[in-house]
Amino acid sequence: MAIKSEKNTPKTNLYVVKFFKTIEWESTVFEVFAGKLDYKKYPLFDRIMIQFIMWMTKGPTNTNAEIEYTNWNKVNPFRIKLSKI
Repeated sequence: MAIKSEKNTPKTNLYVVKFFKTIEWESTVFEVFAGKLDYKKYPLFDRIMIQFIMWMTKGPTNTNAEIEYTNWNKVNPFRIKLSKI
């Protein structure tokens, strides 16, 4: 998960690595960001699945939780970088 510091870069995030191996397109600008976890916004089945994954990875399982994982200090420089392309 991108919320873990050892998995929040394009080279260390397994999902990103696998994704780029399955496509022919290459990007010169990309980054990995964690997002917001707001259990209440998900349909019941999705909420249960996310809760199960969080339980397996020792993350928060309180379905009333609303947790902002986004590191805006990392996002903002990336947005500026993109705006110059």
